[in-house]
Amino acid sequence: MMQIPGEAGDLCSHLQRKGGRPAASDKGEKLARAIELRAQGVSLRQIEKEIGVPKSTVERWLFDYDSSQKHPVVGQFRDAAEPDGETPH
Repeated sequence: MMQIPGEAGDLCSHLQRKGGRPAASDKGEKLARAIELRAQGVSLRQIEKEIGVPKSTVERWLFDYDSSQKHPVVGQFRDAAEPDGETPH
């Protein structure tokens, strides 16, 4: 026992945090600039140089952004398969 019961404090203060760097405070601005540049036809390598973020990060940010913008529409199928009328709903 490291602490007397009632004096140990919050559990989260004793747990190890997962690795990784905290998100940059200007991530939103950089993402907005990356979206704008991509819309203008600028390559990922050029976006990387323009906003100062590695290409892999730019690619992931844009992928996550694109995924967040897609909302299925009622009656819209997620793949190219046509309904066969036999599959129960």
